[in-house]
Amino acid sequence: MRKSAADFPVTAGVTRIFSVLRLPMGVKTPLRNALTEPLQLPALRAEVSRAAPKERRSFLLLPATTVRELGRELMEKLPLKGIKVIGSLDSPISKVWIPGHVMGMHDNDVLKTMEEDDIDTLIVFECIDYTVTEYVRDSTQAGRPKTILAVGHFNTEEPGMQYMTGYLPAVLGEGVSCSFIPSTDMYEFLTK
Repeated sequence: MRKSAADFPVTAGVTRIFSVLRLPMGVKTPLRNALTEPLQLPALRAEVSRAAPKERRSFLLLPATTVRELGRELMEKLPLKGIKVIGSLDSPISKVWIPGHVMGMHDNDVLKTMEEDDIDTLIVFECIDYTVTEYVRDSTQAGRPKTILAVGHFNTEEPGMQYMTGYLPAVLGEGVSCSFIPSTDMYEFLTK
């Protein structure tokens, strides 16, 4: 049954919309594409996680590149004024995971996935400066390069919101009007 805009009360929020459309929470199916299509990144490849065998996690398998090159590409395509990087800018990277937020509550799961699934880079929306960041820094200093690219919560939602302007009318019917108004990068960077 096709849903109409009236089926989505404003107060229900994004969670309600995704549950009605039967989309999984976490990295949502249309939003996976929203990050990879406009950025022209390779499609996310779902694999059974060795860290959590009952789960499938989506990883980006990139051709040989460095943190600096991927960071510049993200800044150009999102567009961003800068990215917070934990780790070495010149580290080679090939397997990237977008876990969403790294806020302290599930740090052990993130660390276990990074180790067991051989993840060298995280692209995160938000990141608290302990546990995972310290693991990445210590690992890099010990000669096992790991990296976090922290691009900002709203900065990573913007491609998803643009993607949804085509997705929602297709799912809910052409009578639903959607517009994209970019909010742009909210951060300014003071550097030495």
